[in-house]
Amino acid sequence: DFKVRLLEESHWIPEVAFGVRDLGGTGLFSSEYLVASKRYGSFDASLGVATGYIGNRGDFSNPLGAIDDRFKERPMPTSAIVNAGKFGASAMFRGPVGVFGGVSYQTPLEQLIVKVEYDGNDYRREPRGANLNQSTPINVGLVYRPSKVVELTAAWERGDAAMFSLTLRGNPGGSRSAPKSLD
Repeated sequence: DFKVRLLEESHWIPEVAFGVRDLGGTGLFSSEYLVASKRYGSFDASLGVATGYIGNRGDFSNPLGAIDDRFKERPMPTSAIVNAGKFGASAMFRGPVGVFGGVSYQTPLEQLIVKVEYDGNDYRREPRGANLNQSTPINVGLVYRPSKVVELTAAWERGDAAMFSLTLRGNPGGSRSAPKSLD
């Protein structure tokens, strides 16, 4: 994966970035996206468009299809094992385009963030038929950070699934090594 900032955020201009996911992976989750982000006080908003996995909802047809018909459809990898580790450029920028975005709100309680997102993925089109129910593309969540190293998340996704996560942050490179008893 990679993400490149194309434009830095200023007072009036949003930050704009271009990214690619799963470039050398199986191709099952590959995507290309363009996203704009802007902070307004306690709110941080983003809005983007994507082809591939992130945009497989296909909110509109690919404008590159006006140049060449091959951009209208995205080929699906025939075998994830065969494609693993290969540079997957043949499917890039192909297929319908999906819209995604979100807003996060930093609450007055410094440790708590509220998030709402519009998911550009259609989980009824999962790779290899591992489809999931999705009654809505809107997801909501809470992120609680009781310390710099601990993050707790609770969310309601796809309209019918609860999600909970615990994230622990650290830098093993900055920690002391264990004492050597025989030195």
